[in-house]
Amino acid sequence: MGAAVATHAIEGFDTYNTWYYGRQSLLLAKEGHQVDLQALSVAQEAYHLDQRAMTIETVNAIREDARDLFQARAARLDNLMVVVTLMLTVGFGFVVEGTFPPENAMPEAKNIVIAYACFCALALLCPFFSLICVMQCKSHLDSSFDSLIREINKILDTLLKELFAGETHLQQNNPKHLEEILSVNRDGWDHRCDTFFKLGQGLFMLSLLVAMVLCCLLLGLYYRYTYHSDLVWRFYVYIVAGGTTLGLLAMCLHTLYDTYGRSRQDDISRELSSMSHVDKSCNEIAARF
Repeated sequence: MGAAVATHAIEGFDTYNTWYYGRQSLLLAKEGHQVDLQALSVAQEAYHLDQRAMTIETVNAIREDARDLFQARAARLDNLMVVVTLMLTVGFGFVVEGTFPPENAMPEAKNIVIAYACFCALALLCPFFSLICVMQCKSHLDSSFDSLIREINKILDTLLKELFAGETHLQQNNPKHLEEILSVNRDGWDHRCDTFFKLGQGLFMLSLLVAMVLCCLLLGLYYRYTYHSDLVWRFYVYIVAGGTTLGLLAMCLHTLYDTYGRSRQDDISRELSSMSHVDKSCNEIAARF
């Protein structure tokens, strides 16, 4: 009898121990689950913070890219403005310094003197209008860059406010701000700037041609009516006119070659794009079967 009671007591004690340790294991597992949930929450917070930091870094990179593009464009315009100003100085030099055709050229070379007067006026007007076009291009580029930087800073300020507001989520990667960031035009060089720049370049090249023709007319008249030999003015005029013509032909051929090369590259790009679309369609058809 006593042995049976002892046996039952031992079994009851073992059952109690099993229940007790099982209950402790469940409590420890529950606490571990809570710790895992907290760790997951911290990881999610760190992930969202990293996401916000990456978005802010992207905006900063876009701003730096826009600043680099602006500096490159501005340096290009500054260089063109310097050479145009020099050509305007040359035009003033023809007018102010008083270097004119000899008086004994009239009335025999009346038409040449009239042509000289016209080219002398163009030597002032061409670089003047070229300088105006370059200044308009620079002004429009500055205003475009200012508006671009304000837009980027506005997006960046919004992101920073959301970051320091303590929000848990950034509106699921914040597609609105991402779309705004991707839609930002990093280059403020639009068709207006391109039009003014090309017009300024064209007028500058025309001012170079006018200056060469003006020198040819002026010294040609001076040599013709100052020296008794016709070889002096003929050699000078033929050499200057021939060199100017060769320079214009070389520039035109180079422009045509660049235009043909760009059109050829565009054709190759379109062909490659069409071939890629065809390959993609063939792969889709093959995948269906």
